[in-house]
Amino acid sequence: IEPEELPSEKNNFTILGEPFHHAVQVCRFQINEEFEIVFGGTEAWRACLVSIQKKSAEVKILSTRKLPAIKSPFVNLAVGVTKWSTFEEIIEKSVELGVSRLQPLITDFSFIRSLKDWPESRTERFQKIIKSATEQCGRGPLMKIENPLLLRDFVKGLNPQAGDLGLFA
Repeated sequence: IEPEELPSEKNNFTILGEPFHHAVQVCRFQINEEFEIVFGGTEAWRACLVSIQKKSAEVKILSTRKLPAIKSPFVNLAVGVTKWSTFEEIIEKSVELGVSRLQPLITDFSFIRSLKDWPESRTERFQKIIKSATEQCGRGPLMKIENPLLLRDFVKGLNPQAGDLGLFA
């Protein structure tokens, strides 16, 4: 569920599209079955299905719980772009490990070699992976994935303030 799709009143609301498909077709939730809704915010909702129609379902919020905040120091991961399947795994595992921000880097030896080779459709796919992994691990805020940078541009922006630290492997 997208944060903008959340009901202002936390009572009953309708789910459609992908959240509906996931709840009813993938997870096979039945009427009155309880489940948890995690949407990349600061809380999770305990809910149950009230009714199921052909392309929508009515959901009732039973309770809420506060999700644990990501503890500092916040981890920002910069990684060279690998083949897409491997990069998607890196994104998924980064979410699960609590990374706050992921910076794709284009290097002389990365899978893509210039900024124009970064397909916009991949960014949308990566956002879906981030949302899915966030829901799977019950994490609070969504990890942010930045637009790719050339390695030389990334290095120029390191440690702009005296107290900033950076670790490299």
